Amino acid sequence: MLYLTSSTIFKVDSRSIWSQLSTLQVNSVRNIGSNGIATSPTSLHCLSNQPTQYQQVLGTIWSIISNYDSDKLIPTLGFGAKISFPNIKTPQVTHCFPINDNPNNPNIQGFDNLNMSYVNALKNMELSGPTFFVPIIKESLKHAAKLQGKYAYSVLLILTDGEIHDMAETKNLIVGNCGLPFSIVIVGIGNADFSKMNELDGDGGLYSANGVKATRDVVQFVPFNNFKGNADLLAKELLKEIPDQVVQYFVNIY
Repeated sequence: MLYLTSSTIFKVDSRSIWSQLSTLQVNSVRNIGSNGIATSPTSLHCLSNQPTQYQQVLGTIWSIISNYDSDKLIPTLGFGAKISFPNIKTPQVTHCFPINDNPNNPNIQGFDNLNMSYVNALKNMELSGPTFFVPIIKESLKHAAKLQGKYAYSVLLILTDGEIHDMAETKNLIVGNCGLPFSIVIVGIGNADFSKMNELDGDGGLYSANGVKATRDVVQFVPFNNFKGNADLLAKELLKEIPDQVVQYFVNIY
């Protein structure tokens, strides 16, 4: 999550709100993969002498967000796997777990440590469906709820292959919590059908399963393949909607 703080008084004016949110601090990035056996050459997580697409995206994002984080500690979670870590073992598929094998502190400091945790995790898990977004989003919303009443805002980053099996529940959860200070940035990895991710993006409006419309736009979806090889353009696309989403949130509550 990205976490914005300011000690100044807000005015209900978009330019003044954004200028007063001048201190940007990264609080969490959450990373996932649930596709294929990691040792298979066809897996998006296959480790070789070349970085995986997940590593490429994380490297690009890290180079940006770490500049705004004071302690460089990033809580990083995975979902969609049976894990056999030294400290955490789950015979069933789990949908929210710390990739650093520390259930009490999922923080990771520095990209090298993040990359090492990712590689170690892949060696000690069996990637598996179904893919559920709700557990990860609920975990993010716990943090967002604590930011209410403060000059702060959180952003959840999800890396996924595009398959999602709790679409209705995910839409209901997002629509029902638009009043919290949070946004979600989703990066699509690989060549999957990302129609559901585009639906969650909902630039024309996101609706719950019961037809309730979200009070504001909180989701940005970016297919990685569209920007492969252009890190600057990828970074710009990932973060381009965040300023307006932050401003809209504070305009609504003040």
